[in-house]
Amino acid sequence: MTRHVFRQSVLLWCCMVYMQFSLVVAQTPIQQADISLTAVVSDTTEVMPGELATLVVRAENQSSAKRTVDIHVDAPVGWTAAATTATVSLDGGESMLLFVSVRPASTVPPGTYRIRVTGSSREYRGAQSVVEAIYSVGLVRAMVLVIKPTNEFILAGRAIEVRATLTNNSNRIETGSLVVEGGPSFDVSVKKKEWSLLPAETAEFVLVITTDGSTTAQYEGRLRLKSIFGAEEYDKVAASRGFTVVPTNRNRTRNVPDIPVVLSLQAVGDNDGTNPQYGLRGSTNALDGQVLFDVLYSGGPRTSLYGARDHAFLSYTNQYGYVIFGDHSQRLTPLTSSGLYGVGIGGSGQTRRLFASGTIAKTRFMSPEQTVAGAVVGYHVTRHISLSANTVSRTGLFDGSFFSARSQIQFLDRNNQADIECGIDDESRFDTMSCMVGLTGQAAGVTYRARASDISSTFPGSRAGLRERSGSLGYSLGSGVSVSGSAMTISQDYAEGFSNEQSFYEAGLSLSLPVGAKSIRADVFYIFRNREYVSVMSTSDRLENAVRTSLMYKNFLGSIRGTVELGTASSKNIGYDGSTWKSRLSASIRLSRKITLTASGNYDTGFLVNTASELSRASLSALITVRPASYSDFSAGVVHTRNDGIFSSDYRSYRFRYRHRLPFGHEIELAAQVVDFGSAKSEIATNFLISYSVPVGLSGPRRKSTAESIRGRVYDAETGEGMADVIVFIGDNVSITDSNGWFSFPIAGITSNYITIDQRSIGIENTALIDIPIRLRDIIDLTIPIDIPIVRSAQVSGTVSIWEREGGSNLLGQQNAPLIQGSQLRGVLLELRSGSKVFSVRTDRSGRFYFRQIPSGSYELNILSGDLPEGHEFESGSLMVSVSPGQESEYHFRVLPIRRTIKMIGSNDLELIERGGTKKRREQRKLEQRELEQREREK
Repeated sequence: MTRHVFRQSVLLWCCMVYMQFSLVVAQTPIQQADISLTAVVSDTTEVMPGELATLVVRAENQSSAKRTVDIHVDAPVGWTAAATTATVSLDGGESMLLFVSVRPASTVPPGTYRIRVTGSSREYRGAQSVVEAIYSVGLVRAMVLVIKPTNEFILAGRAIEVRATLTNNSNRIETGSLVVEGGPSFDVSVKKKEWSLLPAETAEFVLVITTDGSTTAQYEGRLRLKSIFGAEEYDKVAASRGFTVVPTNRNRTRNVPDIPVVLSLQAVGDNDGTNPQYGLRGSTNALDGQVLFDVLYSGGPRTSLYGARDHAFLSYTNQYGYVIFGDHSQRLTPLTSSGLYGVGIGGSGQTRRLFASGTIAKTRFMSPEQTVAGAVVGYHVTRHISLSANTVSRTGLFDGSFFSARSQIQFLDRNNQADIECGIDDESRFDTMSCMVGLTGQAAGVTYRARASDISSTFPGSRAGLRERSGSLGYSLGSGVSVSGSAMTISQDYAEGFSNEQSFYEAGLSLSLPVGAKSIRADVFYIFRNREYVSVMSTSDRLENAVRTSLMYKNFLGSIRGTVELGTASSKNIGYDGSTWKSRLSASIRLSRKITLTASGNYDTGFLVNTASELSRASLSALITVRPASYSDFSAGVVHTRNDGIFSSDYRSYRFRYRHRLPFGHEIELAAQVVDFGSAKSEIATNFLISYSVPVGLSGPRRKSTAESIRGRVYDAETGEGMADVIVFIGDNVSITDSNGWFSFPIAGITSNYITIDQRSIGIENTALIDIPIRLRDIIDLTIPIDIPIVRSAQVSGTVSIWEREGGSNLLGQQNAPLIQGSQLRGVLLELRSGSKVFSVRTDRSGRFYFRQIPSGSYELNILSGDLPEGHEFESGSLMVSVSPGQESEYHFRVLPIRRTIKMIGSNDLELIERGGTKKRREQRKLEQRELEQREREK
């Protein structure tokens, strides 16, 4: 009986497992064809060994649900190939362009090679799409078609000529014709299409490109040529080139710019507000440079907190130097800008290889005042090696001189760099010698940094030394996962018998997970610290072990970041064992479009080695910013810090600032700060600032720039860090930014009037915060560097759908019947506008529209035209939208049936009358819509 029951139980269990397995298999579709990869264009299909080429692939989600696609690139042996992004997230019906960089090594033999790009869906195992590109390395093709380089910018309404050459490299006569593939934005004509070429003969073709002069927005276009000949295997040869169409400014009526001068009348006070200072502050561009001045005066005495009351400052700065006149001993109040201290003059200059600068100034950074004179001379040995020497002489408290020599070497590429510096500091009290060697860079996906330095000083009768060794390594595992580690040792030798050694080790794992418009980052690190202090009397040794974890969550509303470090600590000489706890929490949240809250706080606990006493510290800061309108903003903040233990203190600070922009550019600013030092000083300090600014327009002739080069910087607008390896164009001139984001063009070689940047080099997900291209003629002073801030691009998308009343009740005049969603409306023309920025798209076959790679800001989203069904109208034709960097916003338009009423006619016939109009009015609306669509087609 027991055996029979056991058999039945086993049989029942097997049946359940089989049913569950069958259900899982049935619910797991295999080979879902909802991901499609297609090759859009390749810069070239012929490359030489070591030459870089770019393959453009379009990834499209053909399903109605969201898909996450992993991109994988397979390349032959000896090739390097990588996509700009390893993962893309696509909504239903959405498509995206991917850029794949491919490069054969210099040792790759001639031949034909295949590059394979695979897109795999995470939602469905096995659902993938594959696209292949064929590249020829070092081979000579029978026919070679080349579009000669020309200006990449076309002024709207103008005509330019583009020349192309076709070369016959075969050993026979070839004949064919030229086929031009332009875009809807171009009108291209060819003077001669047919050709016949002898062996080794070259034919030249002239193409004329014209654009619509009425356009008001910049757009991109691409010209593609195909040469078709014979019936051979190589049936066509293609070449392509991109252009940027720049709208002309017909409203510009004068060439005399305004030189901006801003005068600010201000009053500043502190403590109880008595004897405030009154002054004038201003700035202007003049004499090919910038002039700043700041004057404050008061007959009152010096204050206990901020020193002298009187203040005067004047400076002039241009590309080659500066002059400073002014003097004040301390900052007058935390609410004012202190400018520069002292009196001084300086200058700089450079040639192609040599650069030098020098200065002499009387400063009051320290008390008493001191005079400093210094010079730097450098020489660029090659493009990757530079040498420099620095010397400084000073009088005052630290009387003496300093000399150092430095060499900087870039190896492999601009991302890998070595620094070597040695110096001698000869002061009146002691001498110091120092030497430093540093390595930084990135290779094979590994980021590394190493540094070693030795400093030795000679005091009267003794010597002291400081040695430092540090290094770090980081490696990305892909999919947002990276590992890193760092180590540092510091050794200090004082007088005979005294030393101090410290060691720090850290290793951890980081994970970044983008989820649509949101991103999550988590870090886990293990930390080990060792501090050893040796004296003639005793030896103390403190050990710390800790684990630090942090988590950051970010979306379009803001970000929240928290860090917690837990560990243990021990001190050998006093027999102490305890725990440490460090926590950090910061948040920046946009409460609404006009209100932003930023807050941070931390709490630490630990102990002091010398006294074995507990110590805790807590601080909290908060700042709220309110911008009720574009012409005013208000901010208020509070800071509270408290220390408990052997050193106790309680500090509070409250401050607010209000700025209001009046008509005609006038501006008023009010600010105040109250500081309570608590138990430490039993003192309260109060500061205030009142400022009224007046812009004064001084018209004058445009000065011819004396700049020898056009310089600028491309940087991340959110972090302020420079962006390296960004490609910048001025016509046919090219410059690549350095590690700090700087680029430069010699004035002598400039033939174009526009600056633009290569989109691929800044990242497909980024865009410029300012209008690109930049017109040079609009820049008053080319000696001042040009800033190009880059932000994460935003996206505005949505749908246009047709809604009907349930059961066709609208036809019968029943207005209360519920609405139900019907089909999607394709071909609707929409426009996104913000000032001079104008973007336009049409809805696809699924009724969706996408405005991609747009800068953050406020826009007006309008519907321009659409083929509406009979008896329907747009519920709303315009919306105000606002997007922040990296945000993806979704908006939906509805096409609703026109509400109708029934009018009884004497003949007992029914006539349907649209509310708000008659049949004649309907015909008028149709006519206007057809005219709008006709104008759109003509554009």
